[in-house]
Amino acid sequence: MLSTDARAATDDLSLHGAWNQARTLGLLPSWLSRAQVGATAFDEVFQKGNLRFIKYRGPRTQKHPIVIIPSLINRHYILDLLPGRSLVEAFTQAGFETYMMAWGHPPAEDRYLTPEELFERRILKAIEMASRETGQVHLVGQCLGGTLATIAALIAPEKIATLSLLTAPLNFENSGQLGEWAKTETLDIDALVEAYGNVPATLLHTSFQFLKPSMPFTKYSKLFARRKDEEFIINFIAMEMWANDAISFPGLCYKFIIEELYRKNQITLGGRRLDFEALKMPILDAMATDDHIVPIQTRLPLERAYRKDLSGGHIGGVIGSSARKNFWPEWIEWLK
Repeated sequence: MLSTDARAATDDLSLHGAWNQARTLGLLPSWLSRAQVGATAFDEVFQKGNLRFIKYRGPRTQKHPIVIIPSLINRHYILDLLPGRSLVEAFTQAGFETYMMAWGHPPAEDRYLTPEELFERRILKAIEMASRETGQVHLVGQCLGGTLATIAALIAPEKIATLSLLTAPLNFENSGQLGEWAKTETLDIDALVEAYGNVPATLLHTSFQFLKPSMPFTKYSKLFARRKDEEFIINFIAMEMWANDAISFPGLCYKFIIEELYRKNQITLGGRRLDFEALKMPILDAMATDDHIVPIQTRLPLERAYRKDLSGGHIGGVIGSSARKNFWPEWIEWLK
């Protein structure tokens, strides 16, 4: 395994890496250097293409480890945002051996990465490595990572002790504004992938900005109003760093998401049609009531899942103060 320091070179193109370098060199005001995103110590288990599979340090007192799959188009440290505001930190303090699939910019050859290869060579490989000692893992998926986690649970159910979904889109029949754009005939996915290979992060990031064009004005007005509040500014900078640190999407996998999920509302992998009814493990399905990216009606269409509605938006509902105080302790007890 590689230590956090040994893998520093792999972060040199991310805002996270640039920020940490500036903090190390003493280029930030002392109070601002407390914005230590992704601060929980970890070791790298393996790297393959756009995936770094990492294991966080800490004692294990719980039987099954936790494996987290964040969204494929965002940096993983949203779930390890700041000390005291970190889901990873909460898991490790509760005694769970915790792993993360940390996605990065895909190499050029990943434009040819098929969904089947994504699961076989990366996602399922990671789950297999994490489950070697105990046989099973608690699988957690956030946003599109929840979609991937559900597919993984359908492919290898014997490896999954529980499945936890955080604002994960799985029913694309009424998938909101993003769904309307994805389903329009004028969106030529073949031409897009042919032109770019891997779909650029800037294109994906801009589409999310279009969902709420007034958001920059709103958030910077709030920043100005609270400009003397150091804690608010630290959290604001951490969130902005993550929001602007998006990553590109492997070309064929992006095509699979648009054509198979958004347009057909089905999952066919390797010629096999997957059915949510085959999910027999305990499932927690948490959705945010004010989510404009993944509307609540896109949740897993499985009545027997334990459904939890969180107050707030797509990110705040999962990692905000209310979630940290109320949802996280309940969820951790459910996992135990």
